[in-house]
Amino acid sequence: MKQTAFAYSFQGAGHIKKEADLENFGKKFPCQDRAFSGNFEPSQMIEKKDISLFVKNNSSFVSHVMLPVEMCPHKAGFSLICVADGHGSAPHFRSEKGAELSIQTAIELLSESIDKIDAELQKKNYSKINKNLSKSFVRRWMYKILEDIGNTKKEDLSEQINELKKSDYEAAEKYEKDLEKGKKLADHYLGLCQNLSVENEEKSEINTILDDFCTLSLKSIYGCTTVVYFQLKNSLKWYAFKIGDSDLFASFDGVFVKPIKDDPKCFLNTTTSLCDDNADKEFCFPEIEYLEKIPDSVFCSTDGVADSFQDESFIKKFYDQLQFMYNEDGDLKTENEIKEYLPKLSEKGSGDDISLAGIISYDDSIEAKQIRRQLAENTVGQHWKKNNYSAIYPILKPYLDKGESRFKYINAVYDFGEMLRLSKLNFNQNFIVQWDKAYLNLTDIKNEITLMNCSDKLNRYISQLYITMEAIIEKDINNSINTINQKYIDELFSPFITSELNRYYYYKVLYEYRWLKKCFTIGMMTSFYDYFRNIENDMIVIARNHNFKDIDNAQKLMEKYLSDLHNMMSRYWSMQGPIQM
Repeated sequence: MKQTAFAYSFQGAGHIKKEADLENFGKKFPCQDRAFSGNFEPSQMIEKKDISLFVKNNSSFVSHVMLPVEMCPHKAGFSLICVADGHGSAPHFRSEKGAELSIQTAIELLSESIDKIDAELQKKNYSKINKNLSKSFVRRWMYKILEDIGNTKKEDLSEQINELKKSDYEAAEKYEKDLEKGKKLADHYLGLCQNLSVENEEKSEINTILDDFCTLSLKSIYGCTTVVYFQLKNSLKWYAFKIGDSDLFASFDGVFVKPIKDDPKCFLNTTTSLCDDNADKEFCFPEIEYLEKIPDSVFCSTDGVADSFQDESFIKKFYDQLQFMYNEDGDLKTENEIKEYLPKLSEKGSGDDISLAGIISYDDSIEAKQIRRQLAENTVGQHWKKNNYSAIYPILKPYLDKGESRFKYINAVYDFGEMLRLSKLNFNQNFIVQWDKAYLNLTDIKNEITLMNCSDKLNRYISQLYITMEAIIEKDINNSINTINQKYIDELFSPFITSELNRYYYYKVLYEYRWLKKCFTIGMMTSFYDYFRNIENDMIVIARNHNFKDIDNAQKLMEKYLSDLHNMMSRYWSMQGPIQM
């Protein structure tokens, strides 16, 4: 069994889009996330080193941020992954820095206290660990904020606060009020720290400075959330903690769970934060039942990942897929795939910055692969049969066995399954979007396998299967969609064609309907949805022009139209039986 770790942060698709907007010309909305993975051997000396964080912003060629840390001597070796999510909104204009300080704090604090934590874990004294970790983490993070403010010119801080007045005057006023005192405290703190042999009296004064600073609003400038996971090498123990809405998933015996329960105070856009007044009281820790065994694999992520999936079950499927890829392809190829996929996940999902870090145990040996493939072949065959996926399975199986395009294959399977589930519910935008994703993924796979260096026999086999599938789909679509023709549209609109204006909209709807039919036929479901909404709006206009009393009738007719389309697509995605060659 092998073990590897990774940590990546990517600028969110929504931020990239904002940078491209002409209204924001010249402005940057960089990634506010930070993520780290590292392996630390026992050490008998103080070490100062620079660590590298992978952070990719769309407009930058540089993908690494260097962060200085100071490691304390420690007897226990440990592995660590952590992510931090800067709030990013206008009042938290240094939250990117706050996230970096959080990563620094995690590394330095653990190097200093890992031996004590190890001893308490052996005693199962979890309450003591929780109290010490939460209090120490917050105070160390606050000291780093003091240092950063002390190293920043007061004029620069004033300029940033004045800029904030344009978007959040109330927050800017609070910062402006506390700036003078906060800057003096930070400068005094730096002066005391320059004395390398700090006496007890001066240590007490430093603590007083921090206590005073914590009452000020300036700490909110750096607001962020964080989640930290670490495991000790010799004692085979692990622990974790978090504050805010980031996530931690761990796999035990192949099943992913959340060992740390969600904080009920984190809901929608509301989250706890390191900059809260009582932040040390808001930390969350693992459930005791999970601490008896080291997890197989662990993933930490910021909320940009979770918000890209419909619910927790799909997040677990995503991590199952990553585990599968490590076992099949090893670490190098899988991590390249992850780096390619995370920006796309943000684009298709949350639009937010995305950070993902993981510690993964895997076995990519030939013997292990053979055992897993035999088991998967039996299980998957039953699964596809049960869920009526047999029309698509033969198309994908040849190059699933070849190990090609596996990540795209898994995504297509996920999208297809989700689409089937949604097709059983009321017709809505989610179904259309899911259809579009599945179609594009399958088309992408089809195009890619034509470029594979396969034997002529395999290429002919794949091409024939795909042609057969297309023929079946084409026939099903045509048979279904032809039931809704111009005569159908005429019947819907006939009560309203009484004016020149209404006739204009009538012809406009006919034009849009033809495009709608075309979009449906070729699988462009995002465009399909746009045209459908246009038709719906035009019908309402016609009803309003004719008689306000007829609006309800128009909406009922549109509901019938929508229901017919939904039934048509449900039949399409519920085709029974395998493809006959």
